[in-house]
Amino acid sequence: MINRSSLIELLGRIARSVDTPVTADIETGYGESLSELKLTAQQVIESGAGGVNIEDSLGKAGGLRSVEEQCGRISTLRNEGVYNDNHRIF
Repeated sequence: MINRSSLIELLGRIARSVDTPVTADIETGYGESLSELKLTAQQVIESGAGGVNIEDSLGKAGGLRSVEEQCGRISTLRNEGVYNDNHRIF
């Protein structure tokens, strides 16, 4: 897995180079807290990507997040994308 700053840089380069929507695999969101996930979403939006997918795994710890926790993370991504005036993610 690459770090968040490298991902954002690469996303931006790709998004600026193509005329089609770009989606990003943001792994587990590059952070455990919702505020870290929100930062990831903001940076993905600023990169020009139009969509994301996020895993429900707990990363290196193994296992899966609870349905409730994953729903909260998806809601955070959706809310950040919908309410950003400049760009929307799906």
